[in-house]
Amino acid sequence: MPPRPWKVFAIIVGSYSLLLALGTLFEETLGAVALALVVVPYFSVLLMHKAGLPGVLEHDGLCGWGWCAPTPLGWVLTAALWLGLAWVLSVGIAALLRARRAG
Repeated sequence: MPPRPWKVFAIIVGSYSLLLALGTLFEETLGAVALALVVVPYFSVLLMHKAGLPGVLEHDGLCGWGWCAPTPLGWVLTAALWLGLAWVLSVGIAALLRARRAG
């Protein structure tokens, strides 16, 4: 029986969470992995701000030399974006596995 998209989605999100947890626990060996897993979604918030979406960065992106933290709206939109991408990927993987088994 081919896997359903929600099972593949759970594996993708679980793997992401596990890599992030291991990266924070074993920072000397997996710290770069955890950093990449955190920084890439943060950059998507910056891209949303640069694209003109208001309210995704604190202080409207004017934080001096530091990087502004995302607002609650920024966190929600980033989570929706990345979970949506994971869902599309899981539907694609499930379809490929289904087609492979069928023929």
